[in-house]
Amino acid sequence: MHPNLRDGQQVLVRKLERKGLALQRGAVVAVRHPREQRRIFIKRVVGLPGECLNLGEDAVYVNGNPLAELYLEAGGCPPGRYARQWLVGEDEIFVLGDNRADSWDSRAFGPVPRNLVIGQVWWRCWPLRDWGPIHSPVPVAQRSQD
Repeated sequence: MHPNLRDGQQVLVRKLERKGLALQRGAVVAVRHPREQRRIFIKRVVGLPGECLNLGEDAVYVNGNPLAELYLEAGGCPPGRYARQWLVGEDEIFVLGDNRADSWDSRAFGPVPRNLVIGQVWWRCWPLRDWGPIHSPVPVAQRSQD
């Protein structure tokens, strides 16, 4: 999740209720890997249930509209490297790491079932010099000017 989180930092996670799970796009979450559930990853919610995601050469598109991801550094999604389309199921979310060039996320293992979401990461608590909240700006899917 570099540059927003770094290896060795410890965070607090607010557990989410399994029923009525209400995650927003842009939230940073702790999720279990779909095939190796003992592994826990921290990723950002990019796709919500029922959405169609397309990773283009220049941006992530949600239902055909480019996603403004202000939390990413320039060049967040390497051109052509991950071009593909996904349909997020009604009981799933699509997660990506902020360091898109070096992240193992839904591009590799697909959408994550909601029951594997542990909770929302909300506070950085170690090391002490990094103490503070984890901001989860809500990215906006911008409608194309047709």
